[in-house]
Amino acid sequence: MKKIVFMCLILCMGMLLLTGCATAPGGVAASTLPLTSKDSYVVLQNNVEGNSWCITLIGFELWPASPTRAIQDAKALNNCDGLINVQLNTTECFFIYKCYHVSGDAIKVVNTNEIKR
Repeated sequence: MKKIVFMCLILCMGMLLLTGCATAPGGVAASTLPLTSKDSYVVLQNNVEGNSWCITLIGFELWPASPTRAIQDAKALNNCDGLINVQLNTTECFFIYKCYHVSGDAIKVVNTNEIKR
């Protein structure tokens, strides 16, 4: 009897870990920089991506993951000043990992005098 209860418990825990994944849209923004109609920029590349992820143990992150780090990753990989048409998605797998995924168009600002970072 103890073997059957133990096997059922193991089976339930396995099902819980395997079915606990979800992806959710996190938001949409026009730009990562405060651009106005007086500012001009050049689109360097369309559909650039950046990620920030972490491993979790029982819901606790081992190191921090954030949308800001995902944006910094996208900017660093494409050597750009900012992103326009930004979208954020969050993927979380129950007790295993969390990932922020940012996508957008990489831009280089032409006149940087008026933009505050």
